[in-house]
Amino acid sequence: AQLSNMLCDGKILVQRFGDFVEEEEQPKEKPKYDKKKPYILKEEAFERNYVIADCCKPIPGDESLGFINDDGNVVVHKRSCPIAMRLKSSFGERILNTEWSSHHSSFEATLEIKGIDSIGVLNTITRTISDDFNVNIIRLLIEAKDGVFEGKVKMKVHDVEDIQRMCVVLSKIKNIQSVARVATKSKKPYPFALKGIAFDRKDPILLRKRIGSFCLLE
Repeated sequence: AQLSNMLCDGKILVQRFGDFVEEEEQPKEKPKYDKKKPYILKEEAFERNYVIADCCKPIPGDESLGFINDDGNVVVHKRSCPIAMRLKSSFGERILNTEWSSHHSSFEATLEIKGIDSIGVLNTITRTISDDFNVNIIRLLIEAKDGVFEGKVKMKVHDVEDIQRMCVVLSKIKNIQSVARVATKSKKPYPFALKGIAFDRKDPILLRKRIGSFCLLE
């Protein structure tokens, strides 16, 4: 007997004996989560069981929570993230307590460094990060004006301890006045599929209606 099928408008058309019979496509079953237990954030063969939130970019060691989006994926935020606080308040049934397991891969983090502009200070900063901590620098932006400089260094680290040790060492460099980790703003759509709702980046606490997926607005 002749048997073939094709996909049309989200439905499967199965051809049997020359005639097409319409069959509904079976939706994928969403994962189920036990909210009574912490959700373990882990990776296997470099595949993670969660998505990093672009608004706050948590890394292992950060106090974090998980938000279950419409696709059933867990999006991880820092607990101190304004968007995470709003999600916890408005969508408490989708929130998971999380715990980090050991990771072998690296995570993006950004340091903001301020100090007095002087010859060789940039070279000292980059050498300290790359050589002393064996960290890969992704992006470096330094601006100097009126004898002072301000810069942001985006890099790949393993966990919060890397950042903490780096801040201590960099802060001891001559003419460095402050070193702090900051969250970088992403222009990419937010990794949620929370339909019909969007956050205004200018006021992350504000919720407003919008047709489409959950995203950060410029």
